[in-house]
Amino acid sequence: TNVLLGDGIVASNFSSVGFANGIGYFDGNASNIGFDEGVILSTGGICFPAQNCDDGTWETGSGIAGDGDLELALNQINLDWNVNNVTILEFDFIAESESMAFKYVFASAEYTTFTCTQYNDIFGFFLSGPDINGIYANDAVNIALVPDPDNPGQFTNTPVAVNTINDGEDID
Repeated sequence: TNVLLGDGIVASNFSSVGFANGIGYFDGNASNIGFDEGVILSTGGICFPAQNCDDGTWETGSGIAGDGDLELALNQINLDWNVNNVTILEFDFIAESESMAFKYVFASAEYTTFTCTQYNDIFGFFLSGPDINGIYANDAVNIALVPDPDNPGQFTNTPVAVNTINDGEDID
């Protein structure tokens, strides 16, 4: 709770789907991530410094297939692919003010090697609650949307995914 959420937010009912190496803590002090610490979600697993990361075993994926909300988000960008290696973190929260903000960074190993292929990592941040009427489960909305390049601080209706962030070029 202290890492994921700041002051003025009370959280409860944390649950996850995936595997043990799919969710962890990161210290971003000496990085270029843009914030000091946070929670990392990985579909391929997280390699911690104490592990042997060179053997490739941490990149096996969660093995969890299917998520209706992520598949619907893929449909919004005209893709009809199955969702595989899902990692999900869910929680309830109550904000003590009228607004809140979540900072995140989307990254993918597929960004540089599988652009414009059948592999397309996608990220969803689904928000549901009173007076929210979206198209996802529990009337949720996806707030992980691509920024509008013509209007700084505004967002498109396009979900965040490898092929919506990358301009279509394979970067090897």
